[in-house]
Amino acid sequence: MNKSQISLQFVWIFVFIIGALIIAGVVSFIFRANDASEEAINFEFISKIQPILLLASHGTDSAKEINIPNVPLSFTCLPGLSTLQIENAPPTDITYLPFYSLDHLESPKLALWGLPHTYPFITSTLLLVSTRRVDFVFYESLQNGPLKELHDRLPDIYAKQYVTSTAALDAISLTSYDHYRIIALDGVDSQTVTEHLPLGDKVTLLSLPHAPFTYPGTAYLADQPFRYLSQELLFAAMFSQDAQTYRCQTQKLFHQASLAYQLHLARLNSLTVCPGSYESAKLQLQTLIDTTDADVASLAKDALMDENARLSRLGCPLVY
Repeated sequence: MNKSQISLQFVWIFVFIIGALIIAGVVSFIFRANDASEEAINFEFISKIQPILLLASHGTDSAKEINIPNVPLSFTCLPGLSTLQIENAPPTDITYLPFYSLDHLESPKLALWGLPHTYPFITSTLLLVSTRRVDFVFYESLQNGPLKELHDRLPDIYAKQYVTSTAALDAISLTSYDHYRIIALDGVDSQTVTEHLPLGDKVTLLSLPHAPFTYPGTAYLADQPFRYLSQELLFAAMFSQDAQTYRCQTQKLFHQASLAYQLHLARLNSLTVCPGSYESAKLQLQTLIDTTDADVASLAKDALMDENARLSRLGCPLVY
């Protein structure tokens, strides 16, 4: 091989090396640009999500879907702090939203349901958050039983099923959704669910007491007991990761309700009409402000409703 041939080979080797470096550089640039673009989109989303959630939480039993980046969303609830975090973006503080959701969601659409909590007047709004990748399965052996009402009230923007046979339970494909929340009555129906579905991280069971549902009451989420005051809080439990998260968010709900009761109590204290007619109402409002006991709160709520009706008959300004 002469010198010119050797020189030509080295030239081609040099060209291949330079070409490979250029291609690698271009590919690296594209990936960095793509990562930077995704990160910018995520930052933009996280900057906008808080006002969107606030708006949804002030809805009157309204449900909507919003488009979001198709990346993992994480939610946490700690005493005094709740956050939402999206991949490649800092956490957003949502502490003052009674926010019920699974800990992790991933979907191009987020489904939001703003559900007013009335006790006995609207004190706050529960924000229930999920996606179409979570399937809510209502199972009861009695067709058109009490769970049918809960199924029908759940907005259609959520994936849901109403099944009344073990064959229908067996037919549920556990590969179609990211998570399955099974809702059944405590006792035989819940036992049937455990026998036909593999409960675990992906499939979780919410066991409700037998109808007629009493308020307040006790139910079980993944075998952990929790207390609820209303049907709205039963729905909140359906959306929650577990009983501990449900209780954490409900404490924030009660804090908001306490502020509403304080405002009504201050108003009654300022009234000069119908002297002596508001002492019982003031006592019930103070009880609702102070108590953490569901049964005591329920009695105070009922007494306040009676007081409101009595004041109406007297022609006095109402409590609410």
